[in-house]
Amino acid sequence: MAQADKWGFIIFGTLALSVPFGHWSLLLPAAMLTAGSAVHFYVCREEGIHPLYATPRRKYYEYRGWEWVE
Repeated sequence: MAQADKWGFIIFGTLALSVPFGHWSLLLPAAMLTAGSAVHFYVCREEGIHPLYATPRRKYYEYRGWEWVE
């Protein structure tokens, strides 16, 4: 899913839900943030990469499929 598609889903989904549910529609972006963060932390820990600092860099580069240049 492209980055613009994700933002469009969040924005338009929240706006569409705001009509029937009012301010409770803000739970959609909060739930997506929570789910995305949980997956991010899980995958990083499984790969042995620090979830905030992307260290060790060599492992991060290997995970992303980038070439490590010394």
